[in-house]
Amino acid sequence: MKYFKYIIAILILSISVVVNATEYDAKKVRNFIKDANELYAKANYKEAIKLYRKALELNPGSQVAEFNLASALISLQESRDSNSNSQQEAIRIFTNLSNTSGKIAQKSLFNLGHIAYNNKDYQKSIELYKKVLRKDFRNDKARKYLRMAQMQLNQNQQDKPKEDNEKEQDEDKQDNKNTKDQNEEKQKKEHSQQSKPQDINEENANKILKSIENKEQETLVRVKRRQQDAQRTNKDANGRISDKPW
Repeated sequence: MKYFKYIIAILILSISVVVNATEYDAKKVRNFIKDANELYAKANYKEAIKLYRKALELNPGSQVAEFNLASALISLQESRDSNSNSQQEAIRIFTNLSNTSGKIAQKSLFNLGHIAYNNKDYQKSIELYKKVLRKDFRNDKARKYLRMAQMQLNQNQQDKPKEDNEKEQDEDKQDNKNTKDQNEEKQKKEHSQQSKPQDINEENANKILKSIENKEQETLVRVKRRQQDAQRTNKDANGRISDKPW
């Protein structure tokens, strides 16, 4: 995501800013800042930063040099030609300037809001834009980006339950798959156990033999009983006298 254009704006040097320097140094400070601004405009941020730092060496109280240095650090960070400390140093400078008064304090708060927004820390950017509006309620730009940050935050809050739900669905699918795999494994195991012949030991063999003998005995008893019944039936059919009249 590209940084907002306002975050890389630099301030034009005014003579009143360098009140703590000598006349000779004041002129040198102005020249450093002027040359740095020209390098900044050409996107030569590294060289611009060097000159802003030289201006601050001569006049550490120059808020213009500090603000422009922080802006150059952010632009250098955006160009991906910097170490990871560039943004942190810029945040530190803007934070210090935001605790002062006047336009530079408001612009520093505004830029801190943009940094938070670009880092997708929408809650923090909302708080910073609100601070800008407390200092100047007529700042339409801060009001505009405040609404943008609020919209982004609301959108994230709406998307989060959806992401959580999708995650739960994925977990449920995985659980179902694991359960299915476990059931299939259990069925295979049971089938394997059923298909496997039981081991025949002496005790089992005796039980099986006893069972066969019992069945044979029962069969003999039934056959003998049928033979006896047949004999009685034949006797009744040949020698029985009916005592009932026809």
